[in-house]
Amino acid sequence: MSSAQSMARNAPCPCGSGKRYKDCHGVIAVSEAAAFSPDRSLYRPAGPDWAHLDETEQHACSLLMQRALKRQRAGKLSEAAAYYEQVLSKAPDTHDALHMLGAIELRRGKLGEAKELILAALRLRDPYPDIEHNLRMVEDLQRAEQVGAGRASTPAETLCEKALPILVDLALRGPRSERRSPSSGNSPPQSALPVHLIGGVLPSSDDGAWLLRRLAALLAPERPTVWTAAPDGGLASSNQRLSPVAGEIPRYGCQIFVGIDVECAQWIDRTDAQRIIVFCEPAPPSQYLHQLRAISRDGARSIELVFPSHAMAARFGPGYVVIPPPIAADAVLMGPMSRSSCAAGEPFAVGLIGRHWQGMSPSADTTFLGRAGAAAGTLEIYDAGPLRYLIGAEPAVRCSTRGATALRRFLRSVECLLHVGGEWWREGDGRELFMAMAAGVPLVCPRASIFAEYITHGTDGLLYDEREEALLHIEQLRRTPSRRIALGQAARAMVARLVANERTALDVRRLILGEPGTSETLGSGARRGLVAAR
Repeated sequence: MSSAQSMARNAPCPCGSGKRYKDCHGVIAVSEAAAFSPDRSLYRPAGPDWAHLDETEQHACSLLMQRALKRQRAGKLSEAAAYYEQVLSKAPDTHDALHMLGAIELRRGKLGEAKELILAALRLRDPYPDIEHNLRMVEDLQRAEQVGAGRASTPAETLCEKALPILVDLALRGPRSERRSPSSGNSPPQSALPVHLIGGVLPSSDDGAWLLRRLAALLAPERPTVWTAAPDGGLASSNQRLSPVAGEIPRYGCQIFVGIDVECAQWIDRTDAQRIIVFCEPAPPSQYLHQLRAISRDGARSIELVFPSHAMAARFGPGYVVIPPPIAADAVLMGPMSRSSCAAGEPFAVGLIGRHWQGMSPSADTTFLGRAGAAAGTLEIYDAGPLRYLIGAEPAVRCSTRGATALRRFLRSVECLLHVGGEWWREGDGRELFMAMAAGVPLVCPRASIFAEYITHGTDGLLYDEREEALLHIEQLRRTPSRRIALGQAARAMVARLVANERTALDVRRLILGEPGTSETLGSGARRGLVAAR
């Protein structure tokens, strides 16, 4: 091998993983002579991507892949993209072509196209670090664009939000003949129905599958079937992949949509569910209008909605089930509380979840975050995303990346958690907030938040209206360690009562299996439990 070739193989891989080329996609590459030899084509996909092609077609695709990667390494992105596109025209499910074309679109700044291609590749293979790295880069840059643009008004979403109660009343209640108790008539008892959990989330950077995993664990005695776009063996032993073309879709029983990111329009007409329940995770109102119409078949079937808070449920009208974010609290509560040893006035760390940040303008955001760091001593940002570019270089700022155990490490390193306000559909699902409280980390939360109802101001957390008030709260917590500790202990006790495993399991079983208590009773019961916990 020549010196130039050796240098190239030790250069960064063009896929953007940060690894050396020879340790990443170098497996595709061959020498110039081999790449263009009519009788040598060394690349073959790791899966059945080309199973439908004959040997001649596979040989041609192999040469195209080798040429594409050579051009990509040389920075000739347009030529490389053309070769990858030729491969995809012959074999649309070529995982490496989709991924590498996504990496090219990422370098070109076409973030929407890049994400679509990378997600298409993820659906064909189990996730691995390089492709997850690229997906995180796309998501971070997309959020950076949102921060850069500031919080411009979104009249379309505002209009859609106003339409949500109308949609629910007209299109989601089902025909009058269906508006009866699920256990009435000749219907089989709910406990006899098979349970299907349906989630479109990929196990990506946001850990969006946590609720799917949690519900599968709570319903384990019922042996639920878990349906996902890209199956994760850790979800359930009876995990299934959604494949409408092959007829692999949930049928019969109680069908539970976990979130609304499942594209179901192609197959929903072919299901014959006795009940349909939707666990409503925060998402833009326009997405709710589209997806709930599809799930309900424009009112042809009744669906039941479940929300993580009453404030979110109120956006859709009255009378819905509310179940607090069902975190696995025991794993958090069994451990020690967050460190609270800072003496009065000493610097301590205030935490922030970067993924939930909703900015006003780059200059205003930089000023506010800088002041928050100064009020505490350290500003630690989990899953920093665009905030890494906005303020990550400041000496008082620490950024930590997300990961399987990273959130718990982050919570043990901060003394309070700052939550921000804005559009309710961008606040997240409450998981990080409940885990913080379970770890004894008091929240500083806006009163307008959809999760503010879980905080009693001055007892188990602090609420604010304006950013200046939030800064005062942080400064006071720094100067009064005893108050900080008391708030954390009260928050921990509240979460222990509200989402204890046995209580959460009972609430879920009441809802899904039709055990004593109707949907409305469960919804009001959740509020009664919240009041009692205080």
